[in-house]
Formats: sequence, C-alpha cells, structure tokens
Amino acid sequence: MATEFPPGVQVFGPEDGDTVLVLHPWWGISPGVLDWRDALVAAGARVVLPDLYGGTAVDTILEAEAMSNAVDDVAAFELLDACADQLNAAGRPWSALGWSMGASYASQMMSRGDHAPHRAVLFYGAAAPLGASRTEAVQLHIAPGDEYFTDEEIADVIDAFARTDITVERYDYPGLGHWFAEIGSPAYDEEGTVLAKQRALSFLGLEPGA
Repeated sequence: MATEFPPGVQVFGPEDGDTVLVLHPWWGISPGVLDWRDALVAAGARVVLPDLYGGTAVDTILEAEAMSNAVDDVAAFELLDACADQLNAAGRPWSALGWSMGASYASQMMSRGDHAPHRAVLFYGAAAPLGASRTEAVQLHIAPGDEYFTDEEIADVIDAFARTDITVERYDYPGLGHWFAEIGSPAYDEEGTVLAKQRALSFLGLEPGA
C-alpha cells in the first residue's frame, strides 16, 4: 500500500527509490528546489517535499526573511516528524537535503531521535546536533565568506558533528555566495550547481539520469 503523507507534502519518483526528504530554503518551493527535485527523481530517488509555507513562494530577500520569521516551529516540526514517521515505516534508511533554512531544519532533525535522517546534504547552513544522533554522515557545501553562515559557525558545527561521531564530507566553493546552488536565486552559479549536484548524488548513492 502506498505510503500516505500529511497535507502539504508532495511525493515524486518511484515508490522503491532511495528516499530524500527535501527541505526548502527561505524562498519556499522555488525554481531552485524544483530543479533539484527533478535531478533527484531523474537519478532514481523518491523525493518527499514538505511545504512549510503552505503553497507560497517568494523571490526577494525581504519577502523571504519575513516568511521564514513567520514560520511556526512547533507546526513545522509536527509536519517534519510526521514525514519521518512515514519514512521510518518503510523500514529503509532515508536522507535529507536542504538549503540554508532547510539545512537548519535538517540539522535540528538530527537531534530528534528516530526522526533523524540517516544521511544529510546541507547547503550553506547547519546547526549543531544535541547529543547522540542516528545520523551517520553529512555532506556540507560551503560558500567561503558567507555572511549568513560564518567561518566561526562552520567551525563550531563541524566540531559538534565530530563529537557526535557524524562523518563530515566538506566542499568549499571559493568565489561563490549563499544561494549559489539554486536556479533563480540572487547568487545562482550554474557551474557550481552542476558540481554540487554531482557530489550530492554520489553521496546519496544515486547516479545522474539513472
């Protein structure tokens, strides 16, 4: 029987594909998110895409900041926990992928017991896990000099991952900025995004266009 997710969650790709919980950035489900969704599905993944904004997407920094500040974290984690419950019910490991705000939510899920992803791909954002986690490995994509994810924050997060025995695979993208891996964003970089997709798909055990 097909797995049923709560309202506000879309599912794409094959039922038997390796599942990736995709957590959107502060723009909402933007063109950049849909581009990654398509790449993951083309590689054979099953993509679970919750919408923390209830169908709204924005394209300016001021709008995005207002939207992200208005998110009810209690409601957000109720939705994400419900997704995790459904993913766990399938009895298979699953991963999370998120950008900035989405990366922060993915990181916080690592501290939520059985609601933690087994692996995570995080773009220009992360939060230190609190205590032990079932998350085994993280791939971290960094824009050096990022004003939203500073060198000090990066060092602290990587140290925290090490203390909780989470393996970190780190990639820096010199000269690129926050949002570089999202089509339609102010800092989008095509070459950097192509490279990031190759690295993320490999980390997740997926093959482009499989």
